[in-house]
Amino acid sequence: MTVYGAPRRDMRFVLHELLEVEQLTRARTFISVGHDEYWDLRQYAAVQGAIAAGVQGIANSRGGATPLAAAAIGAALIVCYIGRSRAAAHPIVDVALLRHKPFYASVVAGFPIRMAVGAAPFILPLVFQLGLGLSAFQTGALMTIPALAALSARGVTRWMITRFGFHALLVNAALLSGIAYASYPAMRASTGWAFMLGLLLAGGMANSLLMVTLQALAFSGLQSREMGHAAALSTMAQEGSASLGG
Repeated sequence: MTVYGAPRRDMRFVLHELLEVEQLTRARTFISVGHDEYWDLRQYAAVQGAIAAGVQGIANSRGGATPLAAAAIGAALIVCYIGRSRAAAHPIVDVALLRHKPFYASVVAGFPIRMAVGAAPFILPLVFQLGLGLSAFQTGALMTIPALAALSARGVTRWMITRFGFHALLVNAALLSGIAYASYPAMRASTGWAFMLGLLLAGGMANSLLMVTLQALAFSGLQSREMGHAAALSTMAQEGSASLGG
């Protein structure tokens, strides 16, 4: 990014400035023509405060009163936002979409699954290096297996849905993913390479199929006018669960 007429700045600092309320208010002429109902600063302040408090709580999660206070503030702001959004005709993030059972199942029931997916890239290397005594090179090589499996699964997802059905694929992918995560602690230094490779391969494929089917489930019962708000809420839930897991 190039900023003319100003000194070079860090990318994150520039993005932070661009997302401030003052900058967004100045840009409303260009991006909010006919949609001024979305410019509710009280909703924006509640969401921004909840995110800031949540990040502070996660960053200081080692103990003490600070993370508990940050979590309490974040929860209070979320409650305030929910109350405000229910009274608003056009909420920024429409939590009322959770009334749709498929969307609720994808967002709420998928939350712990996405937490596990977000935690795996951090926990598995510790298991391999500290628990099994593998080198950094061996650990890195093993960690590529789930990623390659997830990429390969994307090519057969459509065929598997057609062959086995959406419901059967979703349930079995969730079961296989759970079994894989439950089996990771069973790996020992004496465990054969074939077992570890097979477990990582099956877990990566199951996770990929599960994420695709969960995302498809989220939008299956929504109307076209609800898609934008649903995408925002679903993305927030995904990022939040992955952050808690990692």
